[in-house]
Amino acid sequence: MADSISRGLEGVIADETALARVDGAAGELYYRQHPIEHIAGERSFEETASMLLQGSFPSADELRVFLEVWAEGGRLPPALKAVLPLAVASGAPVMQVLQSLVALSGSRPSLVPRARRVTEADGSKKSVVEDLAAQRRELVLLMGRVPALIAAAYRLSRGLEPLEPRADLRPMASFLCMFHGQESPAEDVRAFEVAELLQLEHGFNASTFTARVVGSTLAPLDACLSAAIGALHGHLHGGADEAAFRMARDEVAGPERAEAFVAGALEQGRKIMGMGHRVYKAVDPRARILKKMAAELAERKGGDALRIFATLEAVEQAMARRMAEAGKAIYPNVEFYKGAVFHALGIPPEYFTAMFVLARVPGWGAHVLELWSDHRLYRPKARYVGPAPATA
Repeated sequence: MADSISRGLEGVIADETALARVDGAAGELYYRQHPIEHIAGERSFEETASMLLQGSFPSADELRVFLEVWAEGGRLPPALKAVLPLAVASGAPVMQVLQSLVALSGSRPSLVPRARRVTEADGSKKSVVEDLAAQRRELVLLMGRVPALIAAAYRLSRGLEPLEPRADLRPMASFLCMFHGQESPAEDVRAFEVAELLQLEHGFNASTFTARVVGSTLAPLDACLSAAIGALHGHLHGGADEAAFRMARDEVAGPERAEAFVAGALEQGRKIMGMGHRVYKAVDPRARILKKMAAELAERKGGDALRIFATLEAVEQAMARRMAEAGKAIYPNVEFYKGAVFHALGIPPEYFTAMFVLARVPGWGAHVLELWSDHRLYRPKARYVGPAPATA
């Protein structure tokens, strides 16, 4: 029916994309044509971000130029450095600090996108934003700026001086150095990079769709990213990693209590954070990779990291047994073990979702640029269900 409603837009195909293919039934994820297992095993974060923007993995020269622009973005301008301590001192959650500051992070007001009509070879017409190359460069600058803002906000919140990016380190290693104040071991850097790669892009999720909606109005890139951060803040989206971690550490508090915790949660109808996915009906391929990495990190770090991983694994196993008894299946999603990885890397839980922002900026931006290459304003309809119009 033409006037049927799909609440939450579930199942609605709102647009087309060539950036990611998510097959929830098969449990498969591709960035463009590349399976996530290949990306996580063989590619760097910056190579993958470039591939999303350009369509293919960069040559050595292309990657060098890409990293130069990224590094330029990481050097925060004086105006941002001046306002950052005030934003942190407000006591607002880091996601709100980021949302505010990213909205101020664009390099030039003149980069407000402007669209023009073009005629294709087949005679069809479409709307294209002018100078997409300049917009693409702006996005790479923002890829560098966002990690610098996150690290600076963290250090200021601890009474420490922010650090400049390290020109001799690749982006993920430089970020961890700015965050912690010292270089991280190579195996920690790679673990962090893989965790970020797994979050880089995922189709029309809530925050990506938000970025595209804002982009469809021809708002500038920094406004699109700021809006997406607001959508990601919610605990049903980006905040689920922190919720799953706190559940394991504070509520379950040990693998020996997992069975009782799961039974109680199911009896009360409580959602177990990090279990199940709106799209995946099979195992989330990102969760499979993250669990293996979380296990290796926990074994290497020991102590609290090992206990938290064991607790999450016990919750997963208890949930599987309960679901099997009910003739159902439910699996961990990417958020379930992600917090255990970040915790093992020394990142506090209130910054877990900020790590998601760092990862997702290239994906959000790539979606906006894709939309701008064939632009159309998003304008769905709503069915009115209020009182009938008053009569005279």
